[in-house]
Amino acid sequence: MDGSVKRVSDRDVSAAPQPGPRRGLSGLWQRMSSSPGRALPIAAVAVVVAAGLVPGIGAVGAAVAEQGGASASGADFTQYVDPFVSTEDDFGQDMPAAVAPHGLAKLNPMTTPGRSHSGYDYAEDQIAGFTLTNQDGAGGSGSGGDLLTVPTYVKYTTRPTTGSYAKNYSHDDEEASPGYYRVALTTTQGTDGAVSNTPGSAPIEAQMTADVRTALQRYTFPNAGAASLVLDLRNNFAGRVDASLDVDILDDGRASLSGYVVGAFGSSGYRLYYYAETTGPVTGVRSWGADGVLSDAAHRQGADIGAIIDVDVAAASTVGLTTTLSPISVEQARTDMGNEIGDRDFEQVRADTKAQWNDVLSTVAVDSSITSDPDGTLKKLFYTHLYRLFGMPMNATSTTGSYRGVDGVIYQADGYTHYDSWYLWDDFRKYSILALAYPEVYRDVTQSLVDLFAELANTSAGSLSALAQSVPTTRFERASVVIADAVSKGVDLAGLDLAFDGLKRQVGTGYNAANTQRGYLSNDVDDTLGTAYDDWSMSIIADALGKADDKAFYLQRATNYTNLFNTDGWTNPAGGKVGLIGIRDDNGNWGNANPEQFEAANLYQGTLWQYNWYAANDMGGMIDLMGGQDKARSAVSFLFGEQAPDDGSRMLHSNANEIDLQAPYLFNFVGQPSHTQYWARSIYTKPTWNRYIATGSTGEAPSSGGEFRPPIKDKVYELDSDGFLPTMDNDAGTMSATFVAAAMGLFPVTAGSDSYQIGSPFFEHVTIDGHNGKTFSINADDVSPDRFYIQSATLNGRSLNRTWISYDEILDGGDVTFQMGDTASEWAADGPMAYTMSDHVDSSVYDKTHTNPIASSSKVFSEATANDGTIGSTITLTATGTIFAGAVGDDLAGSAVTAANVPDGLALHAIKRSDTSLELSLSGSARLHLPSDDVDDLAVTLGASAFATPVNGAAQTIDLDVAYTGYTLVAGAPGVTADETGAVDGAVSLTLQGGATFAEASGDLIAAGTARVDGLPAGLSATLVRQDATTLALAVSGTLQAVEAGTFTIGFEDSALAGGVRAREIDGDGLSTLHPLTVGIGTDWHEKLSALYDEAHLVRQGSYSSQTFGALTTALAKARALLDAPAASDTALQQAYFTINSALDALELGEGGYRRLEAERSDSWSGGELGNEAINIGGVKPGSWVAYSGMDFAAGGGAPGSISIRYVTNSTRCPEDSAVEVRLGAPDGPIAATVKLPRNSPDWNNYSVVTQAVDPSAFAGGEDVYFVFRGSITGTLPWIANLDYFQFAPASDDPDAPVTFDRLTTRNATALHAGIDKSSETFQNVNHNEWASYVAYDFGTKGVDKLQVNYDKPSDRTTASTSVEVHFGSTSGPLVATVPLTYTGTGWGTYRTLTADVDPSVFVGKKDVYFVFIASKADGGHPYVANIGWMQFAQTPRDATTSYHLEAERFAANSGGELGIENNTDSAGVVYTNLKGTHDNDWLRYDGIDFGDETATSVTVRYANNSSRAGANSRVEVHLDSRDGAPFTTVPLPVTGTAWNTINTTTFHLPSGITGAHTIFLVLRTEPDADHPFVANIDWFDFGYGVDVSPLRTAIERYEPLSAEEDRYLAVDFRTFTRALENARAVADDAGVTAPELAAALRELTLAAGQLEWKVIRQLGDLVALSDALDPAQVTPESHALLASAVAQAKALATGSSYEAYQTAYTDLRTAYDGLEFLAPDTVAPVITLRAGDTVLRGTEFDPTAGVTALDAVDGDLTAAVVVTGAVDTSVVGSYPLEYRVSDAAGNVATAQRTVEVVPSESSDGQEVQVTVPEPVTGEFVWNIGGGSGGGNDPVDLGAAGQAGDHFAVTGAINPVRVTDTRADAPPWSLSAQVGDFTSRGRTFAGKYLGWTPRVLEEGGDAVAGAAVASGFDSGDGLSASSTLGSAARGHARGSATLGARLDLKIPLEVADGTYQATLTLTALG
Repeated sequence: MDGSVKRVSDRDVSAAPQPGPRRGLSGLWQRMSSSPGRALPIAAVAVVVAAGLVPGIGAVGAAVAEQGGASASGADFTQYVDPFVSTEDDFGQDMPAAVAPHGLAKLNPMTTPGRSHSGYDYAEDQIAGFTLTNQDGAGGSGSGGDLLTVPTYVKYTTRPTTGSYAKNYSHDDEEASPGYYRVALTTTQGTDGAVSNTPGSAPIEAQMTADVRTALQRYTFPNAGAASLVLDLRNNFAGRVDASLDVDILDDGRASLSGYVVGAFGSSGYRLYYYAETTGPVTGVRSWGADGVLSDAAHRQGADIGAIIDVDVAAASTVGLTTTLSPISVEQARTDMGNEIGDRDFEQVRADTKAQWNDVLSTVAVDSSITSDPDGTLKKLFYTHLYRLFGMPMNATSTTGSYRGVDGVIYQADGYTHYDSWYLWDDFRKYSILALAYPEVYRDVTQSLVDLFAELANTSAGSLSALAQSVPTTRFERASVVIADAVSKGVDLAGLDLAFDGLKRQVGTGYNAANTQRGYLSNDVDDTLGTAYDDWSMSIIADALGKADDKAFYLQRATNYTNLFNTDGWTNPAGGKVGLIGIRDDNGNWGNANPEQFEAANLYQGTLWQYNWYAANDMGGMIDLMGGQDKARSAVSFLFGEQAPDDGSRMLHSNANEIDLQAPYLFNFVGQPSHTQYWARSIYTKPTWNRYIATGSTGEAPSSGGEFRPPIKDKVYELDSDGFLPTMDNDAGTMSATFVAAAMGLFPVTAGSDSYQIGSPFFEHVTIDGHNGKTFSINADDVSPDRFYIQSATLNGRSLNRTWISYDEILDGGDVTFQMGDTASEWAADGPMAYTMSDHVDSSVYDKTHTNPIASSSKVFSEATANDGTIGSTITLTATGTIFAGAVGDDLAGSAVTAANVPDGLALHAIKRSDTSLELSLSGSARLHLPSDDVDDLAVTLGASAFATPVNGAAQTIDLDVAYTGYTLVAGAPGVTADETGAVDGAVSLTLQGGATFAEASGDLIAAGTARVDGLPAGLSATLVRQDATTLALAVSGTLQAVEAGTFTIGFEDSALAGGVRAREIDGDGLSTLHPLTVGIGTDWHEKLSALYDEAHLVRQGSYSSQTFGALTTALAKARALLDAPAASDTALQQAYFTINSALDALELGEGGYRRLEAERSDSWSGGELGNEAINIGGVKPGSWVAYSGMDFAAGGGAPGSISIRYVTNSTRCPEDSAVEVRLGAPDGPIAATVKLPRNSPDWNNYSVVTQAVDPSAFAGGEDVYFVFRGSITGTLPWIANLDYFQFAPASDDPDAPVTFDRLTTRNATALHAGIDKSSETFQNVNHNEWASYVAYDFGTKGVDKLQVNYDKPSDRTTASTSVEVHFGSTSGPLVATVPLTYTGTGWGTYRTLTADVDPSVFVGKKDVYFVFIASKADGGHPYVANIGWMQFAQTPRDATTSYHLEAERFAANSGGELGIENNTDSAGVVYTNLKGTHDNDWLRYDGIDFGDETATSVTVRYANNSSRAGANSRVEVHLDSRDGAPFTTVPLPVTGTAWNTINTTTFHLPSGITGAHTIFLVLRTEPDADHPFVANIDWFDFGYGVDVSPLRTAIERYEPLSAEEDRYLAVDFRTFTRALENARAVADDAGVTAPELAAALRELTLAAGQLEWKVIRQLGDLVALSDALDPAQVTPESHALLASAVAQAKALATGSSYEAYQTAYTDLRTAYDGLEFLAPDTVAPVITLRAGDTVLRGTEFDPTAGVTALDAVDGDLTAAVVVTGAVDTSVVGSYPLEYRVSDAAGNVATAQRTVEVVPSESSDGQEVQVTVPEPVTGEFVWNIGGGSGGGNDPVDLGAAGQAGDHFAVTGAINPVRVTDTRADAPPWSLSAQVGDFTSRGRTFAGKYLGWTPRVLEEGGDAVAGAAVASGFDSGDGLSASSTLGSAARGHARGSATLGARLDLKIPLEVADGTYQATLTLTALG
């Protein structure tokens, strides 16, 4: 790329220019008003580029096109994509990464010193390197940033710093396109931190490309010499949690690097594995750990590790690094690299990835012109933003189809791609937009989300944040909305039932008992609204699953948001009161928050005006709550400031955040679609007012309090690096998705439904290719930037007069055409509303003023399941304050109830079900019943005659809907099945419902061209034959080319259908990729799981760790339950299968006590509030504990000497005395250590490690270790800490060994000066007297003598005399060290490390350390101390002794003879002394050879073997302590030459290590002759120290033969053994092996070998146990005798018997067991006879067994064996159920039930509710209870309550009460009631939970019913307060009336079970 196009900004900026803070960049206002636009590598005017007049992306695009990579149509759509748009800091947070669609590997440059959340900030001028994991457009700190790699010529002697490898770059030499990124990096030179630009050097060219999982980096080095690639694994945007590195040099000299990285973002941690290879040979790989020391160590683990890959380069040569990521394992990453990349080189991958992008982008073809898009900008914006939709979620499926679930299980994605990485709070609407053009991707993405929650349900975790994710991820809110969206669109989602259980854990967590009773979340508006949206979506999912109770519960709770609508919330300009969302407190009081104030009312990133519209699933209900359409319209208009278009402060809508992104489309719902068209076009393409930002403030513009100050008028979307508004994060492509939707003219306001609101299309034509023979075109005739108003519209040629289109209409193909104009029209202003929840819930929910006397249970009549035009639902109307006329059962339809617009063929009925209840229904069959025939204006009018009493003096009219299903194709089976070879021969019956028929046809419809099959897997063919008018037979046959699951769809031409039915009018099975037909692989999952279970349950714990074996045990238990459940689904069985498989794969031998003890993965814990989170435990209270078993320290060298704990104590939430006790054996066992946890963070983010000595003597060996938490918590300091891990370390064998100290940064500081930015790990722009503290810093017992400071100090921004002071105790405490800082260069970016001496006698023990940064002479131009990278203390290491050197001539004694000493000169002229005259059997003795604690493992001899004078086979025998006996070892001395001065060395490994003090005898041997009498001349012996591997080699030799017996063992045990054996071999051959490594390998091999037991032994044991459990009476004596004999033989096998003996015993026993002959079973159960009479008088005795008998035909009288369940309390009136149970010897069970009624002594009946009747009033006013057989005083039995969501419910009625008043003066009277508490055997619940609805059953005497009283469960006191049953006013007519009441009892779920009674007291006044 030669350059980039510069263009001038054309923004319309209405706000006055003002300066704005911007690091190293002119302010936003200055840039917009006067400065030229930032250079971007993309052409601004397409015609200029095409003409070749402007260098840049146009030319590059042409070059790429020559390589290939175009779409199937040949067009290059990638030319319209500008990856640099919105990559500038806070203007979008996007990135220019090289990435494939949905790529896991995202190669992105990371700028420095500043970066955006995604890593790259266009405004910066330095690049620190390239990272592989990033989230596009992320908020917060961003997630990922792993595997930072950078090329360099800088030489390193210590850990590289960012400043040392960061490099300058220019946008003039930078380019990006989909799948590719390139930049030129300034070449630097130097050593460590002393770095400068290389004079005259060309830059290093960095090129990036990627496939889905694999990143390819290619660096071209301009100069010959030594170079390197730095791999910095510490780098992570949110702080590195953990990482590992393993280095290997391959056979061809290339290097491989592999391991894992663990990171976190928010509360979601993740673990990713990587495998990388260099493309060419390397000269070496050095690595570093926490101490920063470089070495050739091949393995590293920790949070601060990395590697330097050293290479020798020729000038202009390339060095490449290919890295593959896997969520599963390193092995899978290696496999994926081979499968994905193969032998393709960089350019081929680049071209292929470009082709992938073209395939994606070409799916949506934009046809624009100079009229609609004058300069081509809109088209480029469209494809740029379409490109952004494919960043997240990521493809997390391996090349072999596997993926790791959040439950840790490795699953197989069966016929789909599994995605992961979620951002749902922000981007939940994006998925509906994705569905528009990419239904296959949408299907797989939503299936993946279902997978996620099914996996959550497969764990014990309470939420997803408690689990480790497989990739970087962010948020999960609104997940249920996305899944409901898929359900509404007809996606076939496997495992939805399992996911529903997981979703329940995530949804509605704020609803505790108090909030449930309130009906909203107290003081929490946004969560109330969000939960309501979630609840509605849960009802959609529950409905799809047939879970009626769940549907009702969630749908009811979804209406809770209405309780936050304040009917007087806002007064519109016309003076009308309009409902508006408000905040309510615990007591229901409304808050008075300013609805325009950002984050008022405890809101998150928004205002009440913006959140008001959040529950978009209920737009109709929301309009009702606001007071109707006119008032809602005024509010929407006010939201957009239409009353003051020139006043930016009146724009209340926010474009910068997701809360009300749907707002422009709200006008469609209030009858003003032209306003939607105006705002949709204006916001996305023109300057509009913007008042709000997404956060409190931004450095990009004058702002505060969440607002621009003043508001700005600017374009929201631009083709520029600052292409979004400030703070407008793209949030995983959310903002891009809304642009795409706006440009297409379709927006999913109600995500979760199947409708799209129509806006204003930008282009003449947009065509969506369904890739199945169908296309959908969006046409906008005469559209232009100013002609954006819709004048008319058609859908598939038919007039369209509604503001929405359904998803089916899009998916079915066709076109929608809009006629555009430049003036607003009335098009669709009165059209029907799209889906709204209010149509499906009781309308009384929205009547907050209680003014409507009629409520409807819903507003929709739905077609019956028969799909024949009949209606399958009814609607209930409920009257309040009045009653319906007529008798119960009367049909009031006709004159009393009339209807308009009833569909042809249907008739309305209105049946009176009670005085206050009217049931509406439609009979008949609709003549037209397609979805396009839906009715939304069925007007039902209740005239005055419909009511017994007047209602507001007017008729009541209710508008209802009629919804039809339409023509539906139903498959008789989900698809066809292939056998294990891939052979298919299957058929599926397809039935057409709804009245449509197939045209007459014979033969194959596919061959005839009237039908087609799309996507049928290769190797298969299909036929489709008409069977009758509504049935087709689909036959599929052939052999799959690839034996894997797949899907396919079918399609029809119109000619395949009769009667003018069009193919696009049919929906159903197999017609779309959302609900395709399947090709499955013949798997009987029950059989497969059963076989796996049979193998896996034979595994014994043995030496497996408790945690991994426990996981297997749990998996087996779940599997067993499913195997025993006949209705278990295939999906559940699959999950169980993969869970067991993963548990088997995860089995690992206990690592002993020196393993890292992850806090969130303990073997046991105290429970309570403790919670396992992604990387830590939280909820830690005093006395809580976690414990670990298998704590064997022997293999690690004995008892531990110290414990390290990684933790965070939040100083605002944790006490000062937080601590951990290390206890042994029990929570109150002996204490080995108490570790204080000093406060180390102002929040929960900054983890640090504390190390404490432990008492080694306390560890007896093998006991469990308990970590018990202590501290003095308070109400404001309620937690001890969050803990990541615990790590024991052995006591050092070397008391002088140096201790490694962590680097000190902002991350692990205890506290920081307020001026220091804690979000950066380094200390940035440090000012005078700023400081950092590290409390209780432990220098150890020996102290430290060095302090290193890594810093960047440019002379142009700092003064000469700056320094770092070290104080103890406080910033003003003793000054104990000063480190002066010298200049590092003339500009920022050059780091240097300075080492200063400190006094170890001062820096010793634990101290509170304060670093104070000094710049006492700072001035305005030089204000800073420096940028400080880190500080680190160190101990100077002593030189290690590596061998024991023994000069040959320094013997204590020898054999004499010619043996002597002489001086000699070697070939290099060096003089040395050696032994001479050595003859066979000469010997030498060396006394006092003391190796001490070291181990000699080899001996090196320097000698000369002169072949002309020395004998054959010369050698030295080594004897220890005695010359007698066999030698310890023999060292051969090969010939060195033909002269005595040809001296050489030979090294020989000793057979075992030598330690301690010895006398060494050396016996010289040879095979002499006369001419060759000598052995050799010997200079010296050198005994090399090392690790004695002989015990390991002995173990290998012992166990190696077992490797040939694989078929004898369980696969998992043998796999464990094989891994241990391979590791042991590698360790034994490793010359640099350490003692701990060897001990661990030996321990692992020993344990693994001990785990091996012949499978047949375990099978035999199981079969013996099964045989022993058999009842001999069930089988014939002969067959049982054979079994008994076989069992006896099996039990007689001696320990150590041969394999063959066990096989024989098992075979014999199996044969005997399988040959058992069972007797004809006794299948007849006993007969229980109960005594007659079930009534007992209160206070009498009762024997439940009296008169009870049980008789069995075989076993006789079993009465004594009868067991009675239940009890009767005769002191309490009530019903007592009893169950009688008895079983015979054959196991046949008989049961009988009876209910015993305890009744009052004066009554023969007893029921749950009793009524007490007072004496009648004297005179002519009398009343009595006349409804019972006992004189009217019978108790009322409500029966058993049933669960209804969050409560139990039961209804009933009181006994009728007859009132007669014949008094002449007709005084008023009333009859009231009050109930006491309900009781049952000492347990109670409040009477307030009983409510009623009084009614007049028989009229007379002008009696009227009292008001209804709701159950106090909902609100109020219920009937616990006196309530009127009925009354009559003064002057009433004389006569009698009968009163009654419906009882409504709602009981909290926490009430204990039982039969409860209460007394309802009636009182008469009159």
